[in-house]
Amino acid sequence: MICKLLTAAPLLAGLLIAPGASAQASLADWTSEFFHDGRTVVTAPLQWQAPQWQKAAGLTAITVALMTTSDQNVASYYARHHHQPMGDVMQGVGEVLSPLALAGYSAAVWGLGLLVPNDTLSHTGFKMGEAVVYSSLIAGGIKVAVGRPRPYTGAEAQDFSGWSWRDDHQSFPSAHATAAFAAARVLAPQLTPIQRLGAYGAAGLVAYSRVYESKHWVSDVVFGAGLGYSVGSVLADDGTAGPRQQAGWWLIPTASGMTLT
Repeated sequence: MICKLLTAAPLLAGLLIAPGASAQASLADWTSEFFHDGRTVVTAPLQWQAPQWQKAAGLTAITVALMTTSDQNVASYYARHHHQPMGDVMQGVGEVLSPLALAGYSAAVWGLGLLVPNDTLSHTGFKMGEAVVYSSLIAGGIKVAVGRPRPYTGAEAQDFSGWSWRDDHQSFPSAHATAAFAAARVLAPQLTPIQRLGAYGAAGLVAYSRVYESKHWVSDVVFGAGLGYSVGSVLADDGTAGPRQQAGWWLIPTASGMTLT
């Protein structure tokens, strides 16, 4: 885990850092913001208007349709066509971008922002961490309540046992997909269009890896992606006044070497 943090934190820092920023918030401020944002996430559906309810209904309809038409076929296909070293690659993706790892990366970025200091860096890392934590808690609650067996158990796609604390009966929704899309959604407004595509592409790869490894049904990762995106949307900074919209960094070759601007 330490190696992962050391690798990912400087990369995210490089994407987000803007010269001249400073981090002034106290620990009490961060704690207050964490609980305030948690309350905002939990109560967000109470503020939804027709467009939000329509999107939620659409996600639910797609999930149910996949459960009844595609889950079993897709799971059977990957059970028959699971090969190495592809399996090792997909397993590695799931480990490097697991909810726990994403929380660690977010904490490292937040810490770097405090150390530099840099408001954009610390704030984005903090929001990413919040998105991962709160989306994972929501997904975890649904997992226990639904009790859906994972594909590798040999269960049918329509089998639901109800309340269960067993990991092999906590397939719906995918916590990996939920956390990955939540983090990508928070990070996206701070990135260029190409970088944004990469962030969502990485989240999509995480979702695919869970299906390939027979850890989840397709509907699990689709619903998880929608859930994570929704939580991330509550926490994301989409305002055009954010530092990343006006500033970024570039490595430019000069006569004396490389200059960071």
